[in-house]
Amino acid sequence: MKETRLILLARNFIIIVLSVSVASVTISALSPQDTTQGYAVLASVQPARYIVVDSNLQIKQIVSNTAQDVVPYVVMNSLDGNQIPYTSAVQSQFAQLKPSLSFSKAGTVYKRNTSNSILGAIKNILNNISTFIFG
Repeated sequence: MKETRLILLARNFIIIVLSVSVASVTISALSPQDTTQGYAVLASVQPARYIVVDSNLQIKQIVSNTAQDVVPYVVMNSLDGNQIPYTSAVQSQFAQLKPSLSFSKAGTVYKRNTSNSILGAIKNILNNISTFIFG
């Protein structure tokens, strides 16, 4: 998901350093009629939505820069993680979460409460121990 491009600024060509972690960026360089006038670089942020999942394909975080209904990128463990397919399991979870989310502002629109997950895991372990000891 992370993209880096290197472009140098010089008299007859341009080099730009760009790091993108949440949005796709399109860059166009416009050559001036007269090189003494300089260069213009236009950049636009494309609508994007990222779903971060854990190793069990459970949604951990959703980051978006648009209210548009776009097909999300699914990445493993963090925004810098490897992109994986948008599976039906992830689609189903997203469909359940989506009505309760607001996409009106760019940024993190959902983050799973990990303290509840840890507490649930501890309760599950204690229940398993109890069942093992007491039948």
